[in-house]
Amino acid sequence: MAVSNIEKFDDMVGKMFAQLYLSFPVPHALPAEDFMEAATRPHDTYEIDLPTDDAEFFIATAQWLVKSGFIYGTPRHYTHVEGAVLTAKGLEVLHATPNSLDTGPSIGARMADAAKAGGKETLRSLVTEALSLGVKLVSPIVGITP
Repeated sequence: MAVSNIEKFDDMVGKMFAQLYLSFPVPHALPAEDFMEAATRPHDTYEIDLPTDDAEFFIATAQWLVKSGFIYGTPRHYTHVEGAVLTAKGLEVLHATPNSLDTGPSIGARMADAAKAGGKETLRSLVTEALSLGVKLVSPIVGITP
């Protein structure tokens, strides 16, 4: 069964958040190869490399996270995100404790564990919760009521 764009997005965001949470506050590059098998493919006629569909998806995901205020960084040529670091909003969301727990590890710590263990369903669930919390943080500022 094919993976939907939302599932693919959640997996990628979870892995990005996990890396940035573990390295906070030090910015670093997020190479596309950390999130997919190959970021480029050779052109059939010319001696150049073209981005893969996965690399285009990676950059679109990173751009969305930047524009939505969860991370700071500069997406570059389908190969990496330069100077990636969590914003205050991103850190606040990842420091939160999941709704399903009264106490225990934060969303960011659980994401890091799930990313290491390869727990895709857990990672997707945590991404959904983190992004929902991010919307709740911003909603009063932009005049949206839940």
